[in-house]
Amino acid sequence: TVLTQAGRNVNDVIFSPDGSLIAYGSTDKNVYVHDVPGFGLNTTLTQASNNVNSIQFTPDGSLIGYASRNGPVYIHDVPGFGLNTTLTQSNGVTNVVAFSSDGSLVAYSTSNGNVFIHDVPGFGLNTTLTQTSDSASNLDFSGDGQFLCYSGTTDQTVYIHNLPDFSLNTTLTAATDVVFSSGGFNI
Repeated sequence: TVLTQAGRNVNDVIFSPDGSLIAYGSTDKNVYVHDVPGFGLNTTLTQASNNVNSIQFTPDGSLIGYASRNGPVYIHDVPGFGLNTTLTQSNGVTNVVAFSSDGSLVAYSTSNGNVFIHDVPGFGLNTTLTQTSDSASNLDFSGDGQFLCYSGTTDQTVYIHNLPDFSLNTTLTAATDVVFSSGGFNI
């Protein structure tokens, strides 16, 4: 199957945790959500006023969040896809959005070097991480729920924070990308 709704480049694509949906975000400012199987268009999310950079479902599939070049992170309920909340702390490009393995946190990295972390539900700002003065990119929670990591774009450093207190655990240098293994034990 070829999905051709995007009017421009596709920046991110993801399946829902139960495999019933596939979503992709585009430089045409939209997120397209298709049903699986069959791949019929379920809905188009149109809140972003600039490129959609990253998409993520909560582990239980009840929310979908996406990060946009214009800064905000948009969170929609699944199913129904009504807008649940808009997170607006970023005053620059929002690069990546991620939910913790238990779905209790949502984090997003920004071009001004900040990582904002909100509680779910409620979406109150929990904390802001400011270790890198560089654009913060490549954000991930460990599968075991013990760590959050992110990298700076040009400082080639990975910052690893303990959860739930967000204290800096360690840094890894000369890195360009970051992701935890599915079990959360390796980076």
